[in-house]
Amino acid sequence: MNDTPRSRLRLKKDLEIRDENGKTLALDPTSGRIFLLNAAGKIVFDALRSGTTREGILESLETAYPGEDRDRLESDLHRVLLDFAREDLIDVSHL
Repeated sequence: MNDTPRSRLRLKKDLEIRDENGKTLALDPTSGRIFLLNAAGKIVFDALRSGTTREGILESLETAYPGEDRDRLESDLHRVLLDFAREDLIDVSHL
């Protein structure tokens, strides 16, 4: 994945979000696939729905998890973005 802190990240597909029994599910109506999102994954997903930068997502995670090590948040964010890219869920457009 070739994103930088200045790259605009956005979801490629119009996924539906559902909260069921305390779990957040992202449904891809085209493929019928369901993705289970943890709390951090939902923050990333919500940010991607509106279109943002990697840095913007990281700031949202820092707000949600005060006191958490920034390097760990960056590592977790990178992993989530790779997962989303592998599933062809995100589009990266350079500014």
